[in-house]
Amino acid sequence: MRRDFELIRSILLDVESAPAGQLLNQFSYTGKEPAEILEHIVLLTNAGFLEADVQLDGEGLPLVCVVTRLTWKGHEFLDSARNDALWRKVLAQVKERSVSVSVEILQSLLTKALKGHLGLE
Repeated sequence: MRRDFELIRSILLDVESAPAGQLLNQFSYTGKEPAEILEHIVLLTNAGFLEADVQLDGEGLPLVCVVTRLTWKGHEFLDSARNDALWRKVLAQVKERSVSVSVEILQSLLTKALKGHLGLE
């Protein structure tokens, strides 16, 4: 499975929009299988963007999860990724160069684009 930045952003936006204290365990996105969504929630949890309780099956694969909250790091990423136009522009630039980038590099590119958009660079 490849990491899907669009799915990552969608999950984070959904968690952010939930009322404080609400536990989330139902995520559904067009064209995405539940196992793929669960795996991305595990990735986001391991990366420190979310806090979640993940139950694994007998083979160590994610079976179900309950997301409890978005972390500071998750909020920081969303602050740089929130603007749809800038998000699409940066992802298009990455795709155009046919490279794979880390979350840190993507966030750096988004921050730089946001600074330019705000006239701070």
